Amino acid sequence: MALGRGCRYVGAIGSTTTQAERRTRLLAQGVADIDLARLHGPIGLDIGGREPAEVALAIMAEVLAERFGGSGLPLRTKAAR
Repeated sequence: MALGRGCRYVGAIGSTTTQAERRTRLLAQGVADIDLARLHGPIGLDIGGREPAEVALAIMAEVLAERFGGSGLPLRTKAAR
């Protein structure tokens, strides 16, 4: 539903295998490639967290990076460029 409504960011939790299966199902249901390209999954930045709060932080970090055009790279890496 979110992809069909034109949401700017749609994320999905799950392994890369789950993501591949989800994409196959959505394509079979008629979701357009351009809409499917907006699906982020597995969702979140790789910050190494495992606990629920850490996973939530990783997800929100990706949402903010997408919203404001951030790279997701460490600031020290960006400053060195």
